[in-house]
Amino acid sequence: MFKKINDLKKAKALQKMMAAERITKEKDGVVISVNGQMQIENIQLNSRLELKHQEELIKDLTNEALRDLQKTLAVKLFQKSIH
Repeated sequence: MFKKINDLKKAKALQKMMAAERITKEKDGVVISVNGQMQIENIQLNSRLELKHQEELIKDLTNEALRDLQKTLAVKLFQKSIH
């Protein structure tokens, strides 16, 4: 029973650590920020760019941010598992 409680505490601490992670990407004045729960927190557009270009940047930056976030979280999880 105590093992399950400890496992639950570890899982909650891990979830909190992951949620606190933030990745921000910027290109041509368009900014995307995502958190460790893989939710978009912020999108900043550049009104001087054409709509189609902004759409492409949003897609590319979001994908890049999520890839980087996954890598960052994987490294942190690995480091935590060896301690």
